[in-house]
Amino acid sequence: MALLVALAAAHFALVRCCSLHPWLGGGFGMFSTVDARTLRVFRVDASGERPLEIPPELEDAAERVEALPAEAWLQAFARALAEDPALAGATLAAEVWETRFDAEMRPVPRRLAGVVVAADRAGR
Repeated sequence: MALLVALAAAHFALVRCCSLHPWLGGGFGMFSTVDARTLRVFRVDASGERPLEIPPELEDAAERVEALPAEAWLQAFARALAEDPALAGATLAAEVWETRFDAEMRPVPRRLAGVVVAADRAGR
């Protein structure tokens, strides 16, 4: 019983302080929220001009960052993406956004986290 309470408390804390998606992380958020994973968006662009496709080898990392948008994970993801020689000299921006709804049920976007990494210095 104590383990279950500890797990629930840890999940609640991660949702509140670190923007963990309520449906993920071993908690009971899926039973207490109307949130859906489709209400979160992970966006990466180069020099503010073009959205980037996430390479297949980084898709799992992108899903983890979307679920728990910690700055360190965003930095690591952006640096891994910046190793692509085609992006040399670009500035990469990686952000996680979520959509909430106001009292009139209008969608309201909210930025959860974001980082900017210079591709020419990434990983060095």
